[in-house]
Amino acid sequence: MRRGVNREGARPADEERTVVVSLSRARTQVSATSFWEEAPTTGTARSARPATPSDYVDRAVGGFRLVELLGSGAMGAVYKAEKNGRTVALKLLAPQLARMPELRRRFLREGRIQEGMRHPNIVPVIETGQDVDLGYIAMELLTGGSLADLLRARGRLPEDEARQVFHAVLTGLIHAHEQGYVHRDIKPDNVMLDGRGRVALSDFGLAGILGGGRDSTGTATEGTAAGLTQTGAIVGTPAYIAPEQIQGREADHRSDLYSLGCLMFRTLTGSLPFPGPTITELFEQHVKSRASPVSRFVAVTDDLDAIVLRLLDKDPRRRFAVAGEDLRVIEEGYLEDPVLGIEHARMYRNAMGGRLEEGFVAKTLPSDQDAHGTELRAATSARTKPLSKKVSLGTLCLLGGFCVAAVGLLALVAVLLSGGQPVRVEETAQEP
Repeated sequence: MRRGVNREGARPADEERTVVVSLSRARTQVSATSFWEEAPTTGTARSARPATPSDYVDRAVGGFRLVELLGSGAMGAVYKAEKNGRTVALKLLAPQLARMPELRRRFLREGRIQEGMRHPNIVPVIETGQDVDLGYIAMELLTGGSLADLLRARGRLPEDEARQVFHAVLTGLIHAHEQGYVHRDIKPDNVMLDGRGRVALSDFGLAGILGGGRDSTGTATEGTAAGLTQTGAIVGTPAYIAPEQIQGREADHRSDLYSLGCLMFRTLTGSLPFPGPTITELFEQHVKSRASPVSRFVAVTDDLDAIVLRLLDKDPRRRFAVAGEDLRVIEEGYLEDPVLGIEHARMYRNAMGGRLEEGFVAKTLPSDQDAHGTELRAATSARTKPLSKKVSLGTLCLLGGFCVAAVGLLALVAVLLSGGQPVRVEETAQEP
C-alpha cells in the first residue's frame, strides 16, 4: 500500500503532530508523509493485517493487550496497554518503519537508552522489545494526560502555573542533554502530567529514528526511509520545529530550546508563535519571521517575556548556551542577573524593536555600562530611573572654586561684624 501524502495544503491539524517532511530541491514544495498505511476501502472493515493506529486496539503485542489508542503521529502510535495486571503506555512504530530492520533496530536502541535515563522529569521506560517485526517501548502511564490536553481544556495557563511546567521540562532536558541526548520533538503532547503536580518529558525516540542516517550537512543519506533519500527529509512537529532543522542542518540541544520557546509561548498565550495555513508557510515563518513578545498578548513579567524571545531567536548562537542557563535565570531573574543583566536587557530591547513595554525594570552595572563596556545612554522605560550622568572633572573644579569663595566671603563678614578686630577665644582655667 502507498503512503498517505498531504501536499501544499496540509491540514492545520498537522501543525502540532510529528511528521516526516520531504523537501524538494527542485522547488519549494513541502509534503508531509505518514508511515501508516491507508485503511482498506473495500472488503472487510478490519483486515487481518493492521494498517492504521486504531487497527491495533484489542490486539496483543509483546504480551501486552492494547486497550486504547492514546495518540498517533506520522511514525508511530501510543496505546494504553495491560500486562500481568500492570497498565502502561506502549509505543509502536508505524508498520512501514517497523518492517525496515535498520530503523527497527534504531527504535529499540532509542528505547534502551531511555531505560538508562532515570529522572523524575523524564517518563521512565519499563520494557523494550520486539514482537515479530514490531518494535515496542513500554513506559510508565501518567494518568493526568498531557500538557496539550490541559491546554485544549483551559486555553492557556497563568504564569505561576506555567513556570512550574517550564521548570520541570527544563530539569528533564538538562539531564537528557548531559547524557548527550537531543529530544528533537519538544511540544505539549510530549509533556506528561500525573495529576498530582509531577511533569515529565516523553517520546524521546520517534523524532530521532530517521536522524541517524544523515551526513555532515544534515542531509538524509542511505538507510533512512525509502523515497526520502533523493530529496532529503526532516522529522519534527511543524509548529515547534527549529529553523536549523527546517534548513537541513543538524539539530542539537539549542534546537530543543527553540522548541521549548514555542511551547512556552503556546502555554502562556494559548496561541502558536508562528501559525500558518500550510506547512510550507509555517516553515517560512520559523525561518524568516521574528516572534512577537508574549506581553503583546497577555500580561507577563518582563523576565519571562525576555526569556521566551531569546529562546525563539533564529540564530542558535543567540539562544541560551545550555538548558541549565535558562533554568537558572528563570529561578533567579533574567534581566537582573548580577553578571549579564545589562546584556540581557540590551537583547530584550533589541528584540522589542528598540522599545520596551511599560513596567520594564533592569538593573545597571555600577559603571553604567553593559557587559561589553558600552555606555548605556537611554533610560529603559518611564518606570526605570534615568541612568546617572557622569560628572566631568571641569565641573568638579568649578564647584570647588565656588565653595572656597563662599567660605572666604563668610570669613570677611565675620571680621567686619567684630569691629575690624580678630575674634579671640579666651581659655578659662579650671579651678582645682
